[in-house]
Amino acid sequence: MHQYTKNPLPPSLADRIGIALSSICAFHCLILPTLLPLLGTLAHYFESDWTHTLLAALIIPTVGLTAWRGYKHHGKWEVLWLLVIGALAILCALLLQQYGISKPTETAITTLGSAFLITGHWKNYKHCSLCAAGKPHTH
Repeated sequence: MHQYTKNPLPPSLADRIGIALSSICAFHCLILPTLLPLLGTLAHYFESDWTHTLLAALIIPTVGLTAWRGYKHHGKWEVLWLLVIGALAILCALLLQQYGISKPTETAITTLGSAFLITGHWKNYKHCSLCAAGKPHTH
């Protein structure tokens, strides 16, 4: 593996954004459906297909950036696989939505993908933070 270098990778803003986006995605799939009946006309706006497409369009580039940067610097396969599996789950749910997958199945796939993404981004962020703080650790 890599040794600690004198020019550490700063904590990744992209990982923090990735955690936020993945959390929004999970919130959208799990919590929002229970709140929508109470919100009246906003229900149609938040449950539309374009919401899922927009979230995926924001999540996937963030995953690509952080997965590549993190793996290149740390060489942690675990982080890379968490991010890749999470991104594939989000894309799979989006694609299957177009083919009429049931809402509970879509929610399950998306939520699982979001959990993988949040975990991957968090681990990647922690590795970057150790470098930035100059704390001894292995890569």
